[in-house]
Amino acid sequence: MAEKTVPTANQIAQFRQEILDIMKQIADDILAESKNGAYSQYGNQRDIISRVFQCGGYTRGDIIMRLAILDEFYSTNLDRRYFGFDEMADAILSLGTRQVTRNYFYSIACGANDSQKLFSRTYGIHKNGYPFAVATSLMSKYAYFELLQDKKNYPLGFPIYDSLVQDIYPKVCAKLGINRKMKYNAKGNVDIEEYVYCLNNLRVAIFGNNINLFNGFQQFDILDAYLWRMGKFDVGNLSILLSEDDYIQYIKNMGLYNLVTLINPKTNKKFDFEHYVKPKLLPPSNPFKGCTNEKFMLALRDHWNKL
Repeated sequence: MAEKTVPTANQIAQFRQEILDIMKQIADDILAESKNGAYSQYGNQRDIISRVFQCGGYTRGDIIMRLAILDEFYSTNLDRRYFGFDEMADAILSLGTRQVTRNYFYSIACGANDSQKLFSRTYGIHKNGYPFAVATSLMSKYAYFELLQDKKNYPLGFPIYDSLVQDIYPKVCAKLGINRKMKYNAKGNVDIEEYVYCLNNLRVAIFGNNINLFNGFQQFDILDAYLWRMGKFDVGNLSILLSEDDYIQYIKNMGLYNLVTLINPKTNKKFDFEHYVKPKLLPPSNPFKGCTNEKFMLALRDHWNKL
């Protein structure tokens, strides 16, 4: 087996700058969508969820409403658990006021332990009353949107716990000369403290030790936006990055429009959609020809292709 090539200092510096350049394009794209009202699914969902966190109070019902919308948009499936929303809302409320809760989330983002076990306890039960699993992903998304509402006091924000980020993380780290891998616990998950520790190392490698906003975005926010987009390319699932019209154009370019099934002629077995799409994303093809954000999507694609 060939040894992995260790990047030189010049290669690391060059790729770091490429990351910063693509992050700026992501930031500009998000802001442009908000200004023009021409949203991709991602932009639309981000805007709707932010509005839900900006309005209303801080009662048990308010928190359940926010959790339910997050669960629906992000498909975290808490709705499949009996009493899951109730238990999670009660856990959040147990911290105290909304300000105290935000401070607690931010302390974790800055390296503190989850002393109240919000991210590691189970939420909801099965039909037979047996406890369900943890809901780390959904809790992290709640923390993310809470801190997103106050960038001045929480300039780092909160990192979203996501499998796509976990998968793409080592590829980005390898380009930046970071050897630290995420450690999994006995249940096959990454603890929130470990997750934050690893992403913070990556954050510092990209932004340095400062906690300043990046083009108006919290550093963990734009880092998540970058890693998540690279992860979407890695699995070949890009619908959420496009508007409906652009997605139709995209699948037409792919030769997939109105196809019911995809059959591999060599094996006569059904293709996995993402498996079929991923090779077609590679240069020199242009699957985004005619899309309104063609230039931006190609920039993302070209950067992903270097990972």
